[in-house]
Amino acid sequence: MQTSIYNHKKSFVYLWRDSLFSKYYLGYHDGKKPNYICSSKPMLTQYKVRPHHFKRRILATGTKKEMGKLEKRLLKLRYKHFGSRYYNLALSFPIYKRTEETRRKMTIAKLN
Repeated sequence: MQTSIYNHKKSFVYLWRDSLFSKYYLGYHDGKKPNYICSSKPMLTQYKVRPHHFKRRILATGTKKEMGKLEKRLLKLRYKHFGSRYYNLALSFPIYKRTEETRRKMTIAKLN
């Protein structure tokens, strides 16, 4: 896996390239896991079998809000290529701010 040098504490927008099939995956991550691959099951399946065909490029770094907006804008520009030239299958989900109550309920649900 090839990555650009970036601040691991910052959110980032990234682009994976699959050199074998000339396909891409565009995504955004909060920066908490620097070795994060993506959320696309089709791409992850391919990556696990042949990681040497994939290279990741960090397109931008910034705040979570900035990178969420940038990802959404870039995905909209590429939407017509989803499924053919991109592993992306749908536009990304909006960034939701979870309330303290929601986080508490999620923690309880995980423990049960």
